[in-house]
Amino acid sequence: MRKYHHQQILTVLQTIKEAQSSKLYAECQEGALSVCDFIESIAGKGTLTVTLLEEYCETLFKVNAGELDEKTLDSQFSKIEESVNNELPPTKIEMAFFPYKASTFGAMESIWRPFNDDPHCDAYVIPIPYYDRLPDGSLGEMHFEGSEYPKDIPVVDWEAYDVEVRHPDIIFLYHPYDDSNPSITVHPDFYSKNLENHTDVLRYTQGV
Repeated sequence: MRKYHHQQILTVLQTIKEAQSSKLYAECQEGALSVCDFIESIAGKGTLTVTLLEEYCETLFKVNAGELDEKTLDSQFSKIEESVNNELPPTKIEMAFFPYKASTFGAMESIWRPFNDDPHCDAYVIPIPYYDRLPDGSLGEMHFEGSEYPKDIPVVDWEAYDVEVRHPDIIFLYHPYDDSNPSITVHPDFYSKNLENHTDVLRYTQGV
């Protein structure tokens, strides 16, 4: 599991714990079920953590009905937190490479290949559109070279990769000039000032 996803789970669990202390059991159940769905979407079905969360939901119902003591919830919740850390540790990172010209991908490729071969890393190549700059600084014709990359490079559709939702751990851009280049610019969605809000690390590569 990725560090980002692991932290998301822990954040929701903390919110559930606070709701539990306020006896907001309906909110606790809603949060627990959302965590179950999230874990299954990331790690698949059959995890111990999801089983413990489902048992926790059953206990919430019984505590709310007066059949069990609240201390039972505390004990179960501790097991859930322990299971998240033991069963779903943050062992994987996601890297997103955003080249724009196929002819300059070599600078990124030398970085991408070893990470792509690493089983602990998901490294995606997402070619992005770029534009000519008109004399007044506005965007001119759009160019996209996604089909011109080597056949052994599994490129990802830039419109299908939601960088805000995926929040890759590391993003690589070709150069840092973004919107200040007077002759050419990438799609504004991929300016560094936008991407830096959706990653932990932003890096630049340059070369031929």
